[in-house]
Amino acid sequence: MKQIITVVMTVFIYIGTIGLIDTSIAAGHHGHEKKGNPKMLFRDIDMDKQQRDQVKRIMGEQKEKSEAMLESIKQENEPQMLAIQTETRDRLSSVLTAEQMSQFDKNAKRAKNKRSKMKKRNHKKGKKHMKHNNKDHK
Repeated sequence: MKQIITVVMTVFIYIGTIGLIDTSIAAGHHGHEKKGNPKMLFRDIDMDKQQRDQVKRIMGEQKEKSEAMLESIKQENEPQMLAIQTETRDRLSSVLTAEQMSQFDKNAKRAKNKRSKMKKRNHKKGKKHMKHNNKDHK
């Protein structure tokens, strides 16, 4: 189980890093960087348009591979994750009152809905970002 968690966390970190790289390339391409971003991997690397295009394509392809791998890991481990959630709820129900468990269930549902909305919003932002960048390259 520890190996599964380690693999999942590694993939999350990897995808996060690729997202930062993609943001870095886009920011560098437009000649500005967003405030608050950590030091980017491509900072102070002077690339011509052809290099930027190739790097962007490579990073995009690698991001797609990472996302596919993460989805595969999620699907393979879904039964274990559901079992952990069930066990957690069962253990909590032995400590919390029925009223507290009811509120816990409401909170859990709200958190799940919020994650789902954020995921959809981030997916839409990604599409918008891709359209914006494709316009710049034409």
